Amino acid sequence: MNPCEAIRAFQAEPDWAYVGFSGGADSTALLLAMVQGGWKVTAVHFNHHLRGAESDADELWCRKFCEERHVRLKVFDLWVEQDRQPGEGIEECARRLRLEVWKRLVKDEWRPIFLAHHADDCLEELFLRLGRGSNASGLVSLRPERFLGDGLAIMRPLLECRKRDLEDFLRDNHVRDWRVDHTNLEADSSRRNAIRNRLVPLAREIFGQEAGFFAALESLRDDAQFLEDEAAARLKAAGEKPALEFWRELPSALLVRALRKWAGLPLPPSRMTIHRLQQALADGKSALVPLGTEQWIRVSRNGLAVVNNGAAEPLPPTKWRWSRPPRKLEWKGVGVFRARNISPYHWEDDGEIFDDRILPKELTIRTMQPGDVMQPFGGEHHRKVADLFKDHHITPEDRRNWPLVCAGDAIIWIPGVCRAEFGEVSDASIGAVHLTFSKA
Repeated sequence: MNPCEAIRAFQAEPDWAYVGFSGGADSTALLLAMVQGGWKVTAVHFNHHLRGAESDADELWCRKFCEERHVRLKVFDLWVEQDRQPGEGIEECARRLRLEVWKRLVKDEWRPIFLAHHADDCLEELFLRLGRGSNASGLVSLRPERFLGDGLAIMRPLLECRKRDLEDFLRDNHVRDWRVDHTNLEADSSRRNAIRNRLVPLAREIFGQEAGFFAALESLRDDAQFLEDEAAARLKAAGEKPALEFWRELPSALLVRALRKWAGLPLPPSRMTIHRLQQALADGKSALVPLGTEQWIRVSRNGLAVVNNGAAEPLPPTKWRWSRPPRKLEWKGVGVFRARNISPYHWEDDGEIFDDRILPKELTIRTMQPGDVMQPFGGEHHRKVADLFKDHHITPEDRRNWPLVCAGDAIIWIPGVCRAEFGEVSDASIGAVHLTFSKA
């Protein structure tokens, strides 16, 4: 399909709009077609500074292209490598930074945002998200229209166009050159590149055509839309403050979609978030569930509430008399501690073992507090707990409800991280206590 035809079929009258403009064939075709269609556009170019001189050359090319055609252009520098958060990939960071810019732009001057994703992108996204375990909504995340909250309206009018259609359109309009990100041609430089350059061609060779994949995408879009509409309808019927029973009774397929809409999340909550929330709802106890962003869900008898990172209250400390039956502690919906007495000569692969003469009968389980330090087993000096978490690649979100086991004021064990120089079993030990922790 010709991009001009695709934009006319988009059922939107020409108006003011932002257009994402990388300088590649896709975004160049979109920008040119919208200008020809009478739209008043502002092109937006992001320099991610990931490819050195090539990134700067892309920016210069975009500036020249827009200047020659009297198109307004805004350029934003994104320092992706420097701004990556712990555990965040390059693509994830770049997407987050772009989203932050888009939010600032539409806050100052609301306009829809047009992006140049096309049919080939949809196919690549299908394979990529299948590997990530996405649900139907995730598999068809590229939609013609997306409203993400904060005034963000994302438009993708080219989803019926093939990449070759866009390149033919450019040549027909005497545009013979455009920017090419050569890293996209390196099959093994990223999963997306491997899918684009190896998996999709192989699938095309096996099946002889791609029509079946595009038919599956259309069916998945229908399924996803039905589930999203059903979740929205149930959420609306539940009122402004849905009761806990409403959330408990929602099937998982509707819970993930209702939660995203209710919380106004730009991305769907992860499978782990949904599992933790369902566990907290089933337990009927107060809990904080991380959303994987700067937000948390507080579960209480009053229902659910979204709290910001700074406003989230830490989980209160819990006293555990580990020697009393049933000798286990279900801690705040996060996980379960267990204790048992063993011979000091017995070795266990999981958990930690302490001398039972030294280990107090009452332990405190709490979360990290500012200034917490611990002397790791075998270490000569105390270290900040925050640094120990960082060494083990535990994200700031997970740290907030990661359990610390304390004897009095001293931290003696951080499950999954390390234990302290405390209560070591020796030849003089008569008995030992084996402590374990398993996540919910």
